[in-house]
Amino acid sequence: MTYRIWRGDALLREETAEFDCHVVSDGTLAAELSAAGLQPHPAVPEGIQAWRRVRTP
Repeated sequence: MTYRIWRGDALLREETAEFDCHVVSDGTLAAELSAAGLQPHPAVPEGIQAWRRVRTP
């Protein structure tokens, strides 16, 4: 799994981790991330899951 942190078009950091993983459905993932206060990022390529925490002032 590779994690990337972007600011605009600039890649700020990239880390790769290897670990056991368990596949879950898109619906399960969406429910768990939504319950944690995250929202899907509106501008990602098809086939990519990107979620973000929206901060309110």
